[in-house]
Amino acid sequence: MSRIDVQLYLVPLGAVNSLSHYVALYDAWYARHVYCPFSSALPFVPHMDSESGACQASRASPVSCFEELVSSFVSEASQTLPVVCYQCECYGEGEDGTTQLLQTVPFTSRLELGPHIDKQQQQAASSSSGHRRMSWFELRDDRAKASPVDVSLSYSVINVLGVARQTQAAEKRSVMAIVLSNVGRCNERAPCPQPGKEWLEMYTAGSEPVKRRKSKSVAEYDYSRVQHIGRCAVESSTSFHVCIDGEYFGPYTKISVSASRAPGSTDAIKVGIRHFLPLSS
Repeated sequence: MSRIDVQLYLVPLGAVNSLSHYVALYDAWYARHVYCPFSSALPFVPHMDSESGACQASRASPVSCFEELVSSFVSEASQTLPVVCYQCECYGEGEDGTTQLLQTVPFTSRLELGPHIDKQQQQAASSSSGHRRMSWFELRDDRAKASPVDVSLSYSVINVLGVARQTQAAEKRSVMAIVLSNVGRCNERAPCPQPGKEWLEMYTAGSEPVKRRKSKSVAEYDYSRVQHIGRCAVESSTSFHVCIDGEYFGPYTKISVSASRAPGSTDAIKVGIRHFLPLSS
């Protein structure tokens, strides 16, 4: 894998594409000629319906126009954004009653867990017409109706050079949400991580609501943001679900997120995302 240079041309056809949104924030040409045309929910533009999950397109879809956009994108995009690949190892109770590795989810760019994820997973499982996935930052009054989750959280802190600075010992917390991300979610009011760097950003929401002066919602919580973390592990005595890049997984009792590496290599695996202009920060 270390000898293979994988480069992708990313076209946002789904309801939410956080990585494409990140590139569009810093590459105006990509935003105008790729992100905006293909992520539009206009009736004549092929798109994914966030409610039903089905592909929607009218009979008058301007196919020739989109073919030209894709053709120019492939032929003219000369810049490459290296994106670090992460994996999530998921553990649960095995047949013999011991904790075992049940599943490994590759290409993880964003993970979220909490009582709101368990509730949304139940709603999605019981709904035949599809379900809109909402981030913790998008929720408002529903926060007050949820019960916190007791977890044991451990992680390693990374400095600006990408070197492990310290390892946080396992700490028991009662949290409403934990978010791990190397790509910011679309329209999310949070600092944007850097997908090309070998670190994640972690957000945790405490279990006690606080009163904000200019907020009418009673369900506002203190956020704790930890920049630049490496491997992160979350363990709980009760099973929980996780939402990884918009898909539900679980239930598990423990997860571990770290950068993917080829066997025998110390370097993280990266995938190149093609775009037009040099990204400006």
